[in-house]
Amino acid sequence: MITYDLNKAQYGINPIIVYRLALSAIEALSLNQISDLTDQLVQDKINKNNLEINNFFEEVDMKIHRTHLL
Repeated sequence: MITYDLNKAQYGINPIIVYRLALSAIEALSLNQISDLTDQLVQDKINKNNLEINNFFEEVDMKIHRTHLL
């Protein structure tokens, strides 16, 4: 997931932040097991593994090589 922070952009700071699913979220939702995949997020699995929005995703380090992307 890519986000763009307008407040940071106004001050000249890198406004792009990249997130991905955390390993704990992948394991809790059984995303590595094709036979267990569903088209819905299962709230019981999320609650059972004590996942919250702040630990569901993790920030990924990003380096921008071309300034025109900013």
